[in-house]
Amino acid sequence: MEFKIGQTKRPKSIDATTHVVTFEQFVGDGLVEATPTKEECEAYGYVFVDNTCQLRPNQRRMAQPVRTSKRPTATSNIVGKNANNNIVAGRNNQILTGSNNSITGEYNIIQELTDNLETPLLNCSVTGYSGSATIHNHYVHGGSSVGDILGERQYTRVLFGRTTTTGGTVNAYINNDGTHFYPVPTNSIMYFNASIVAVCTSQEEAEGSVGDFCSWLERGVVINRNGTLQIKRTRKTMSQHGTVSNWRPTAAIAGTDFKITVRGDANRSIEWTATVDFTEYRNATSLAAG
Repeated sequence: MEFKIGQTKRPKSIDATTHVVTFEQFVGDGLVEATPTKEECEAYGYVFVDNTCQLRPNQRRMAQPVRTSKRPTATSNIVGKNANNNIVAGRNNQILTGSNNSITGEYNIIQELTDNLETPLLNCSVTGYSGSATIHNHYVHGGSSVGDILGERQYTRVLFGRTTTTGGTVNAYINNDGTHFYPVPTNSIMYFNASIVAVCTSQEEAEGSVGDFCSWLERGVVINRNGTLQIKRTRKTMSQHGTVSNWRPTAAIAGTDFKITVRGDANRSIEWTATVDFTEYRNATSLAAG
């Protein structure tokens, strides 16, 4: 790993058992092992515990060197022992766990959904510099620079899906998995652009027909101020055919998550797909009003 701007020490190795990160620094013309301070440890994204620099809980599956079976290229990349069929290229990238992911560029990371390591990520793609993938099937392009925090500036894309059979408003879910929305990191702001299409695939009603469709653009901004979300949004109908007057998608929030809600018709099966692009800025300090 390269030295971060303003730092005289850098990580050298990680103990696979204790998760302790060993640092090094230049003395004369050579590098020697060195003990980091709390600030030096945290500058590289680790945590300082009991006077030692350690991996964070959601990083602790990566503590072994890159292996050729993971198809890494270039230098200083880390692939966790439970990561399989992944492709890593560039420098200083990390795939902590999961399968069928790809990562290129510099200082990018694919990590678990939660700190308890119960949900390895699958089918993610991260490119650019300092991008962070946090959900299944996550596409991320990092646009940060040296010294920025992880994910400070990045573009991400996710898909929501849902089948409706009633005329009420219900939630769509990431990858149509019936569980997940999109988490908005603390003190980040995101412009979102949701391209949404719905089509009737079967029905019991006389009104309307199979193949009726409608598409929309749902756009706006969502901001997380110290754990409190706010959203501003607009919607525009792009094209439609048939009986679709009750159909409606809406960008919304739930706790600290962004979500899409949808409304169809009773006794008609409506399939919904939403591609949501996010342009994100993530701040190291509070975005709450002073």
